[in-house]
Amino acid sequence: MFWAGAANIEDGVTIDLSHMIQISVSQDQTITAVGPGARWQDVYAELDPMDLSIVGGRAGSVGVSGLTLGGGNSYFAPRYGIACDGVASYKVVLANGQTVIASPAHHPDLYKALRGGGNNFGIVTQFNFRTFQQRKIWAGFIFHPSSTALENLQRLQDFNTASGTGVDNYATNNQVHQWDANGRSLIINIVVYTKPETDPPILRPFTALHPQLSNDLRITNLSDIVKEGTPTNRQRNAWASFSFANNATILAQVLEFADEAFAPIQNITGFNAFCSFQPITKEIIGHMSSYGGNSLGLDPGRNIFWLNYGVGYNDADDDEQVYAISKALFEKVEAYTRSQGQHEDFMYMNYALPTQQVIASYGKENVDFLRTVSRRYDRRQVFQQLVPGGFKLYAAPGGNL
Repeated sequence: MFWAGAANIEDGVTIDLSHMIQISVSQDQTITAVGPGARWQDVYAELDPMDLSIVGGRAGSVGVSGLTLGGGNSYFAPRYGIACDGVASYKVVLANGQTVIASPAHHPDLYKALRGGGNNFGIVTQFNFRTFQQRKIWAGFIFHPSSTALENLQRLQDFNTASGTGVDNYATNNQVHQWDANGRSLIINIVVYTKPETDPPILRPFTALHPQLSNDLRITNLSDIVKEGTPTNRQRNAWASFSFANNATILAQVLEFADEAFAPIQNITGFNAFCSFQPITKEIIGHMSSYGGNSLGLDPGRNIFWLNYGVGYNDADDDEQVYAISKALFEKVEAYTRSQGQHEDFMYMNYALPTQQVIASYGKENVDFLRTVSRRYDRRQVFQQLVPGGFKLYAAPGGNL
């Protein structure tokens, strides 16, 4: 979450977990215990030499805790689901100071709530991830000129459809469209195949698309590719989250809306922006029901896209304008996709604007479930009233405590 107050508090107490960075693999190599302060680059650096892995993040500098509690998209999602679906158990300190293990066998309601429910239930001091054998991968970034947008989008729709059938669950592609001060600048296909095999047929539509500005696909490992996926700037950021149906025409219209939205701010200091289209297939969503299910409420009958939208800039004086434009773009995209019958309510927590109703987007049944779990394990509602950061369970219609 790229906004002030998401993970700390002004004039209050911040509990710093950054030194809890333990990473240990069980003797039988089926569980990896990870501390909440660890980052994904450290996890993969530990596991790669052992030919092991877990379902985790795609940018090395991202923290394990925040990504996993918010869901956590992964290069392994077509095989196992997202990061929260790969957690075998959580060690949690509750509001009353009690420490419990939440798993499918112990406190299964809390376990399900933590799979996407954010920071609303306790402080997780250890994530125990299911661990699997993993050799090297074939991965890299393909850069295309922005003039190839329509062809790229159609190939991405086709990939989402094919991947959703389960034809090859080792393949992922995250397609990023970028802007600079002159408008749309380039397209990046972040292609990852979690086997050490080059140019598999399901990804060939992207590798065969020309012209290409650069292409660094190679046999490598997770440690290497997550370094390449790590942002290097330290700018101010405004991000937002959208979901909609698997439809290239919708994706193209979203890019046009973004062109219009970015025009008034392209001259602010340090401006850059992106729209990242991430296929979330029926295959991925199907894994979310494993081990009692997660709390996100996604429909396993549809291939969809998650859109991560972001603007980077340098000056705090531009905050108000950037956030206003971001909010307006979100509202325009929502209205358009609803009018076309292509809208999905779900908002991915880790990308969302602070004004977006993330928990409500999980659906009424899941909202009611999460509130029930919260009252059961946090009777004084400490994590709702005294921890204002993140997305709260009652920031939704009917949300009075």
